[in-house]
Amino acid sequence: MTHTEATMTSTTMTSTLANSEDRNWAVLAHLSSLVNLLGIPSPLGPLVVWLIKKNESPFAAQAAKSSLNFALSVWIYSVAFLVLAILGFVGSIQTGFTLSLLCLFAWIGLILCSMIFSIIGAVKASSGESYNYPFVIELLK
Repeated sequence: MTHTEATMTSTTMTSTLANSEDRNWAVLAHLSSLVNLLGIPSPLGPLVVWLIKKNESPFAAQAAKSSLNFALSVWIYSVAFLVLAILGFVGSIQTGFTLSLLCLFAWIGLILCSMIFSIIGAVKASSGESYNYPFVIELLK
């Protein structure tokens, strides 16, 4: 192998490793919002990844920002369901119970969808694609 071929091979391997590392960080950013299953606030994981990678990897930083926006949106929707459930329950016993039950089911659906969307984001990131979460309030641009 000539010196030029060795240099080209080395450069190709380095860029492949960097792309692979970026994808791994992006996968971590999407999956890190699942730490809420352990009782840790879900925005914490994507926030840490974003703070670490925001100046190093545009792909990983964008994935982390997207995941962070989604985690914050899920929090906002959860608080809205809680407020509606409490207001409905205080307003009337029969109507309140129905509204509270609907809010509970909606919240469970929201949590299940957030887990599914995080996994979809991780799968997309592992193949080098960016993922836009549905129903996101873009707090970080």
